[in-house]
Amino acid sequence: MASRFLFLTFDFPPSVGGIETRTMNYVKEMMGQGKNLVVVHLLNPADRMKLLGNRPRSIESFYGAKLLRYPYSVQRTFSTLQASMRDSGFRNREVVHVFTGANTVIGFMYLLLGRLTRKQTGVSVFGRTSSRPGRASFSSSPCSFR
Repeated sequence: MASRFLFLTFDFPPSVGGIETRTMNYVKEMMGQGKNLVVVHLLNPADRMKLLGNRPRSIESFYGAKLLRYPYSVQRTFSTLQASMRDSGFRNREVVHVFTGANTVIGFMYLLLGRLTRKQTGVSVFGRTSSRPGRASFSSSPCSFR
């Protein structure tokens, strides 16, 4: 039986960028391997109207993975956490992985609850690094989903 994964991310298609491309490719690869995956995509206010309108969430399929989209703001952290954990089947997930480009309260809570419930947990942190003034590069932590 395939492991039951849960990904949490703020960066996912249809938005375009390096983190979005990377998380999308992880989903494609995992679904190609027959994994059981739920993706929780938290939307910033600008993307909320485009993708959700006035709906409180959307449930879609993305390459066979269950994709849940929720509007997110710091003020909604606990209600979004509760709804996304319920809708994603968090209790039945074996692996929780957070993709983030910032220090997020909800990401930390997912990891903490994952650890407390003895799930395998992981985080991919994407950020901007600078080795010299005026020069910036992007880096991320490597991860493997086997």
